[in-house]
Amino acid sequence: MNFKNIFIKDINADEFIDDFYKMLSYEISSNNLMKEDFRLLLKCLENSNEIKKNNDFSKLRSTFISFFQTDSFKDIYKSFFLKLANSFKKEQLLFQIQPTPRLVGIDALATSFHCDKWYGHGTDTYTVWVPLHEVKNGSGVSFIVDKNLNKELHHDFLKETDHFASLNSLNSKCSNLAKEFAPKNKKARIFHSSVLHGSPHNSSGETRFSLDFRFSVNVKNIGSKNFSDFFYLDRNYSEKKIRPYEEWPLNFNFLKYVNGETGISTRSQHLLIEAFCEDLGLKITGQEAEIEDGNLSVLKHYLNKNNLKKSGFDGIIISSTNLLPNDLIKTSNSYILSAFERRII
Repeated sequence: MNFKNIFIKDINADEFIDDFYKMLSYEISSNNLMKEDFRLLLKCLENSNEIKKNNDFSKLRSTFISFFQTDSFKDIYKSFFLKLANSFKKEQLLFQIQPTPRLVGIDALATSFHCDKWYGHGTDTYTVWVPLHEVKNGSGVSFIVDKNLNKELHHDFLKETDHFASLNSLNSKCSNLAKEFAPKNKKARIFHSSVLHGSPHNSSGETRFSLDFRFSVNVKNIGSKNFSDFFYLDRNYSEKKIRPYEEWPLNFNFLKYVNGETGISTRSQHLLIEAFCEDLGLKITGQEAEIEDGNLSVLKHYLNKNNLKKSGFDGIIISSTNLLPNDLIKTSNSYILSAFERRII
């Protein structure tokens, strides 16, 4: 598969979709603490009337994400991408660690017409959209499938100075020119980050469930996205070679640090750091809050590696780099992670 020539390509996803349902059923039959939530998700996926009785989309989306974090799902997801990768003929690839769930309710607007490149995805990035059931007409995703027309629409949009009016004009044009992709046979679609697409209105009378993820054929350029959100796959395309692009120190004992003087809610800081650590499997073994006298004395103490080690910690986790003055960052010899930016400082 030569990616220089790929604009849009449809692929078979039957095995992955079948495995998705099998693994969801497996989690329901196990002792997973979320099995009742998973049971409801499965009912909604299999019966369009169930979603009308249980239309708490926020809870369903959260359940979706929780399923993505199970080992059962991770295994079939990696396997799905590995099979795709075998035909890519690229030495190195990056692909998203966790897919994005999509639930589009009846008469809902999923997204206006756009291309993923506008939202920071690189020019060597592709999206894989996988509907998890038969898609009714009126609830699919519409694409500008002609490459030259896509280029013309981009040009017309970008030349306008009034971007709000230009966006309205683009959506109007695309609504008339785009072709809906509403597969009935367990198909998925790969498309380049420059492809204009959208789901302006779900007129099918049924809720649509899907997931999507992105991959890049250029490991040096993923636009403005964070490399820590991607798996790395080397040229051998072996399951054993799939690993996070950035390796995190899972054996470290971390100190959680919060600071109420910053104007950022300390509760929000706690929640962000805890969610970051849970997601990556990092271990918090202690916490400190700043003395609010303007001197940052607690932070300064732990930015000294010797003091950190004496207290039994290998590193510090803060909510954001905004908590650290630049001069302290430059002089610190401690290992610091920032949860909001998802990076090592």
